[in-house]
Amino acid sequence: MHAVDILAFNAPTQTFKFSFERGFRTYPLNHMQIKFGAGYAWSLVRERQMIVVPDIRAEADGLQRTPDLSGEQFIAYVGLPLLAKGQVKGILELFQREPLALDPEGYAFLEMLAGQAAIAIDNSELFERLQSSNAELGMAYDSTLEGWANALELRDKETEGHTRRVAELSTRLAQSMGVNENDILHIYRGCLAARYRKNGCAG
Repeated sequence: MHAVDILAFNAPTQTFKFSFERGFRTYPLNHMQIKFGAGYAWSLVRERQMIVVPDIRAEADGLQRTPDLSGEQFIAYVGLPLLAKGQVKGILELFQREPLALDPEGYAFLEMLAGQAAIAIDNSELFERLQSSNAELGMAYDSTLEGWANALELRDKETEGHTRRVAELSTRLAQSMGVNENDILHIYRGCLAARYRKNGCAG
C-alpha cells in the first residue's frame, strides 16, 4: 500500500479525528474534515464491513474530504472498520496509486491488522478514562483534607494557617532532599491529615 491513515470515530459527536497517516504527499491530514453521512468513511461506520474500491476515479463521491485528495493520484482504496466490543472505534484506510492486487490471504491480514488497531484504541481510551477518574478522586481527596484543616483552624484562631504552613514547609523540605513528586504529594496530604487526627477527629 502506498498510503494509510487511521481515523478515530467519536460516536456521541458523530465526528472523525485524525490519528495516524503515512505516505500522503499533498496535505496535512490533521486538518481533515469528512461530510456527515457521506462517502466511504460513513459507509464503514454504518455497514461495519470492509470496503474495496478497485478504481476510485470511477466513484468520485466516495472520498468526501476537505482538503481534496485528487492530487494524490490514488487509484485503489480499501477501508476497514475498527471494531472493539461491538463499537466502531475508527476506520483504517489504505490507498494505492496503481491497480490493487491482493489475494484472500492479503485481505485476511488487513482484517487482522484492523482488529489489533481497534483493540489498541480501546485500551488507550480505557487508560485515559482511568487516569481521569484517578485525577478526580485525588482532587476530591485533597479538597476534603483542606476542608477539614480549615474547619479545625476556625475553632482555634491562635493556630490559624498553621496546618497549611507546616504542609508547605514540609513539601519544600522534601523537594530540597530530592524526594519524588508522587511522595511529596503524600507528604502534603499527610501533614493536613495529621492535624485532623491530632484533634481526635479520626480514628
